[in-house]
Amino acid sequence: FQIMDPDELDFPFRQWTQFSCLERSGVRHLVDPAQLRRAYLDKLQQFREQLTNGCNRHRISLIPLTTDQSHADALAEWVALRRRTV
Repeated sequence: FQIMDPDELDFPFRQWTQFSCLERSGVRHLVDPAQLRRAYLDKLQQFREQLTNGCNRHRISLIPLTTDQSHADALAEWVALRRRTV
């Protein structure tokens, strides 16, 4: 399962925005999203394509979800799919 926030997928930010670094506590970056949007979305698309290709190559199920979707429903669907394919 790959769970992402819808804002990670759409990058809807339009005004200067402060982002907190998830790797280093207390580190924040104030950025102009207009300058980053295209590059960010391109890199994200590349990453997701590489992840999908890698999972397909190794016959790993990749279930993309967003945080506003029901994870319980997605898990139930995946379990049902696995039962049919095993």
